Amino acid sequence: MCILLKHFSHIYKKRAKGGEDAGLILTTSGLALVPILRCGNYCASKAAMHQLILVMREQLRDLSENDNATEEEKVSGKSNKTKGVKVIEIYPPPVQTELHDENHQPDIKNGRNIGMPLDEFTEEAWKGLERGDEDIPVGTTLKGFGYEVVEMGRKKLFGEMMEKMKG
Repeated sequence: MCILLKHFSHIYKKRAKGGEDAGLILTTSGLALVPILRCGNYCASKAAMHQLILVMREQLRDLSENDNATEEEKVSGKSNKTKGVKVIEIYPPPVQTELHDENHQPDIKNGRNIGMPLDEFTEEAWKGLERGDEDIPVGTTLKGFGYEVVEMGRKKLFGEMMEKMKG
């Protein structure tokens, strides 16, 4: 993923400098914030992608002209005022898909019933995209998987660290 982003970053930079909006939508998981035992490698890879998104978003934010979002909006990921390059992260909860089917996870019975119905997930995620949110925690990820408690605190600390590093 890092190689792909590196090669595409010049396209985003060019668009931003030309005054055009550009965006990248990445899907992590509530498990990027709070892991579970049964799929540690999945949780770790989603957590790594989440950290990369935070850094990329901050790096590309510097290219954004007319960025008049408040600090609170930036920290919460709820800003739709950023022009230029926008990096959007969708955090799905468990969703009723074939991922949990018995042929993929034989130890799980009735796996298709695990999680949020797909149409509800899609509708909620789409609303976040329409609002212009940078962070889109969906369903139980917002409250049950620690977004409001853990992630908001982490993002605040990250923002403070970035300010200190600027001098």
